Amino acid sequence: MRGFCLFEITKAQNNAEYRKKLENKNKYMWLVIVIGLITAVIAFCTEFFTDRKLDDFMLWVYSGVGVGLVAAGAVMLIRNRRLLQDETKLKEARLKVTDERNVEIASKSIRIATITLVAAIYAVFLIGGFFYPVVSKFMVLLLLVFFLTYYIAHSILEKRM
Repeated sequence: MRGFCLFEITKAQNNAEYRKKLENKNKYMWLVIVIGLITAVIAFCTEFFTDRKLDDFMLWVYSGVGVGLVAAGAVMLIRNRRLLQDETKLKEARLKVTDERNVEIASKSIRIATITLVAAIYAVFLIGGFFYPVVSKFMVLLLLVFFLTYYIAHSILEKRM
């Protein structure tokens, strides 16, 4: 269970509620697998069936990310299915993801990761402008998307909670 709290924070009070959460999560894992397949297929098709050729590094990056998404989705599907078949393991997993300490650790970890990511994007924006202005513009766009998404999500959640 270690390291998965980012995607598993839940308020499930019993095994039945947690079971439903895992079943819904499995749908998203299938989506991750499909996105991974699409990424890998696009990389290979671009290389072999179009006039535009990727350099070797980018071909391996795209195909590696695609295969990695497929593998991660498959591992999580198998893990979730095993949990769903064993009530004892299901209860243990539910207790771990609903534990206040783990929720607080996940919350602080996501804050630290978010601040680090925003700082890194800003650094790339500043430095990238000297070498590749397109990269700099893209980083500004990413920052805008991040802060706009945060603002909208905060506004919606503030009204609901």
